[in-house]
Amino acid sequence: MSERATVLYDIPGPKAKRLNVILSVVFGLLLALLAWWVISILASKNQLESAKWSPFLEGQNWTTYLLPGLWATLQAAFVSVIIALPIGALLGIARLSDHAWLRWPAGVVVEFFRSIPVIILMLFAFQLWFAILGVSSPFAGLMRMS
Repeated sequence: MSERATVLYDIPGPKAKRLNVILSVVFGLLLALLAWWVISILASKNQLESAKWSPFLEGQNWTTYLLPGLWATLQAAFVSVIIALPIGALLGIARLSDHAWLRWPAGVVVEFFRSIPVIILMLFAFQLWFAILGVSSPFAGLMRMS
């Protein structure tokens, strides 16, 4: 295969290759230094003792808490993708429309949801979910206090 320049990427010359190697080594050393610093702080505060990590080695904790939590997270992610993909595609196509009456509302909706932190959206979705089910939310008391 011949070495030739493309539109998106030029093949690096000897100086660029040397610079890439130097930057890779420097970054690797900085990353190792950061890891050593984090581990030394954790060790100085006794956070690496085996007693604190032994619950992760017990099978009952995995089958009771960790694996069901992982499965619920994967299910929530799947449902989120199934819901968000068509809505996002429709809003994206609407924003590209030549018709202002379609482009502007889609833009407002997109920019509105882009400006809200995801954790706030998650809390509102959580509240909405419990409202739809007709069950009292764990946050219901907090929402009434404010």
